[in-house]
Amino acid sequence: MPLTREQASALLGHWLGADVECREVEPLHGGICSAVFRLQFDRPPRSGVVKLQTDTEDDPLPREREMLDHLRRYTKMPCPQVYLQDASRTIIPYSFLLLECLPGTNLKAARLSVASRATVERELAQVLLELHSHTAEAFHEVGQPSDARNWTEVFLPSLEENRRDVEGLLPEALLQRLDRVLPLAESALQDQGPPTLIHNEVSPGNVIVAERADGWHLSGLVDAVGLRYADVEKELAYLEAFDTVGREFFRVYTAERPLRGGYEYRKLFYWLNTYMTHVWLGSGPEFHDRVAKTCNAILAAS
Repeated sequence: MPLTREQASALLGHWLGADVECREVEPLHGGICSAVFRLQFDRPPRSGVVKLQTDTEDDPLPREREMLDHLRRYTKMPCPQVYLQDASRTIIPYSFLLLECLPGTNLKAARLSVASRATVERELAQVLLELHSHTAEAFHEVGQPSDARNWTEVFLPSLEENRRDVEGLLPEALLQRLDRVLPLAESALQDQGPPTLIHNEVSPGNVIVAERADGWHLSGLVDAVGLRYADVEKELAYLEAFDTVGREFFRVYTAERPLRGGYEYRKLFYWLNTYMTHVWLGSGPEFHDRVAKTCNAILAAS
């Protein structure tokens, strides 16, 4: 999905209401749905990030704008300001979302010392503690109210859908193992927490860090399209699934919000859900192996 400097200048000019020269269009990793570029231009604020989308029927960018606006209005989570969102395809031939460019790089690309890594984990723990202080009466995606009071009625359908999606993508023996494991989720997840606001995709690629004179610090989080009220253990398990955080994060987080007993077992079902999603997305044989290991861990613990 290409973006020329002329197109970038056009969308920037539409936003700022003046002629703008875009001097650089740098491709960034944009996840699954969108192409993403960092723009450098000749007027304040002099940089921005633009996401592009061609799908006219399932465009996630309006929702992402709503989720970022929600975070900035109701929480203290550092996240990009929305500059402009346009789905008309009249300015450029794409739907686009123009965002503030947070300083730094993502945690996946950064090379941090042990001390800097600990600093970032402490700061991330404080950010998520504040986010997780927001609760609701029911489990639902932000902006899509529901009356679901039982977490299993929300999460189990996701497991079942992922099981259908990996049919034919995993070896038959592993599919049979999945079919032994998945029925165990309902009883395991009966111990539920209250509907808690979670980011839902705090992975190393979505955590932005910047180096300052005193070391590396958290700049903010991006890609908040999955914002929802869920059992908070879903967020914590996702953090561990991709080694986004380690011991220092949990030391700070659990000092204020202790883990519920049985978390180590329940998190395996969240891991399984995430890994099946990545199998369906074609992320590679690594996730076949992760599904197998997680199934084995559940069976061994049951």
